[in-house]
Amino acid sequence: MFLLSFSLLLTLFVAALPGLAGEAPPPLPSAPSSPPVPSRQQERTLAIQQEQAARERDRRQQLSIRAEEKRAREVSHQREQQLRAAERQARIQEREAEAQLRALDRRQSELWKQALRREAQHRRQEEQRAEWRYQQWQAQMRVADNQAKMRALSEEAGARVADVLRMQEQKAESQRLAQRRRAIDQGQWLTTQRESTALRGTLEHTRRAQWHDATRLEADEQEARKRLKLLKQAAQEGNRHAQYQLGICYWEGKGVFQNDAKAFHWLRKAAEQGDAQAQWQVALAYHIGQGVAQNNLAAYVWNQRAIQGGEIRGFALRQRIIQQMGPVQQAQAQEGAR
Repeated sequence: MFLLSFSLLLTLFVAALPGLAGEAPPPLPSAPSSPPVPSRQQERTLAIQQEQAARERDRRQQLSIRAEEKRAREVSHQREQQLRAAERQARIQEREAEAQLRALDRRQSELWKQALRREAQHRRQEEQRAEWRYQQWQAQMRVADNQAKMRALSEEAGARVADVLRMQEQKAESQRLAQRRRAIDQGQWLTTQRESTALRGTLEHTRRAQWHDATRLEADEQEARKRLKLLKQAAQEGNRHAQYQLGICYWEGKGVFQNDAKAFHWLRKAAEQGDAQAQWQVALAYHIGQGVAQNNLAAYVWNQRAIQGGEIRGFALRQRIIQQMGPVQQAQAQEGAR
């Protein structure tokens, strides 16, 4: 539309040029009977107009293309800026996330370390309590041993006193026999009365001695039960020395009924904690089949551990075990002991 208007104005301007130059305008043509034939000037004007219109179209197209390119560049620039801003924001968020993850990792590591420290402290406290109980049990055992020694000494002294009293009684009996012989002449009644009195005194002395013996045995039994209870408590808490002592009590029947299975159970627990004496005892149990099935291979392995722990009895037991093993079993035992 714009181009059409521009063409009409240009045509009018070209037609008005002769009048502006002082020339008379051409006469109006009469109504032709046939269509007018354009002159050369009109053709040239029309060509110029078409060329100018084409140039104007080209110029406008170029302007439009440039504007489109400019808009495209602006849009591309805006998109690049948006992408850069998004990348910056993503990097910032990534850094924040990494910082949060590092802080969370540090927090979790600190909590884990605190838990480990608490667990180690609790374990140390449990070990200290177990060691304290074992030391208390050892002190009570020493006190009981001292008391037993004192009782043995007192019993020995009592035996000596009893021997002296027996000698005195024999002497008195001799004297009574002599007096009885003398009393035969004095009368049968007096002799019988003295014999009755002596017999009553002897019976009373015997009853007192039996009562003292029963009281002492009862006290010893109560003390042994108390020591055994403390020993079992320390063994159940993981004290390897207490486990070894309890296993020996069951092995030999000291203070408890002899039980090979329980003996092996507690000795094995102490051996697994590195007690050399318990390891040797476990090796002996495997060797002779007491409390467990007989197994020379296991006996050899446990005996080697006992020797490495400093148990000198293991050398003699190793010779006994090797004598009952064949070459293949010896090779397997040496391989397992490494």
